[in-house]
Amino acid sequence: MEQGTTELGTKVNGNAVATTLAADWGLDDAVRSELIIIPKMLCMQKTSKLCDDEASEIRPGFLVDSVSHKVLTEKDASVEVVPLTFNETWELYDISGGTPKWVGSEPLTAANASSPWLYDEDGQKFRRDMTINMFVLLKSEVLAAADPKASPVDGLFPYQISFSRTSHRAGKVIATQFALAQQLGQPAARYVFAISTEKKSGDDNTWYVFNAKKVGILTDAELGECREWYKTIKAGKNIKVDDSEHEHVVRHDIGDITGAPEF
Repeated sequence: MEQGTTELGTKVNGNAVATTLAADWGLDDAVRSELIIIPKMLCMQKTSKLCDDEASEIRPGFLVDSVSHKVLTEKDASVEVVPLTFNETWELYDISGGTPKWVGSEPLTAANASSPWLYDEDGQKFRRDMTINMFVLLKSEVLAAADPKASPVDGLFPYQISFSRTSHRAGKVIATQFALAQQLGQPAARYVFAISTEKKSGDDNTWYVFNAKKVGILTDAELGECREWYKTIKAGKNIKVDDSEHEHVVRHDIGDITGAPEF
C-alpha cells in the first residue's frame, strides 16, 4: 500500500474487502481555534434541567459532559482524570432575587484574593465564589492514545472541572499535587485522580459536591501523550470553555446563598 493511504475493512456480500482511503481525506479543512469548545465536567444537581426529563437516565450526583450530555460516571462511582493545568477565577452571582444568577467571572489574582464574598453594586446584592478551574484529560483516553494497538475514535480531548463553594476543597487536593510535583521535578500530569461526587445537606436542602483522590501515576509513554494539550491550554490563546451550564443548571450546590462556603 502506498505511503499516505489507509486500509479499512468492509464487507461486500459477506466477504471481507480491503478499502483504501487517502490519509489526507478531510484533513485540509481549516478549523479556527475559536470554533473549538472545551466541555465542562458537570456535577448534576436535583435542580439541573438535564435531570428534569423523566425519560432521562441522568440523575443528581452523575458527572456529565456539558456539550454532549454523555454520562461520564454515575453517583457512587468515579472517573479517573489526569490534571494538566488550572486557573482561578471569581464567579460572580446576583443574589438580590433570592436565587443566585450567574453574571460573569473575573480572574482571581493575588491583588483581589481578599475581596469580600458579598458586595453591593447599584443597589443590587452580589456574591463572589472562589473557583479553581482544572483542565484534565480522561485517563482512559490517555491510555488508548499511548497504546500502539488501540485505534481511538475520538482521540484525546480535555475537560474543565470547576471546583467552587463546597467543592473547592476537592480542587485544592489536586492543586496541592501541583506543588508537590514541582518539588519532585515532575509534571502534575504524571498523577491520576479519581473524581467522584458526595451528597451534602444543610438548610433544608441537599446537593452534590466533587471529591478528588490521587489513585495512580502515568508511565513516560502515557505522560508524553498529554504534552500537546498542556501546551495548547497553557498558551491560553482562543481557548473557549463551554459555559452553557449557566443556562441549564441552577446553582443549588452551595448551601446558604449568602454565606461563606465551606473549605
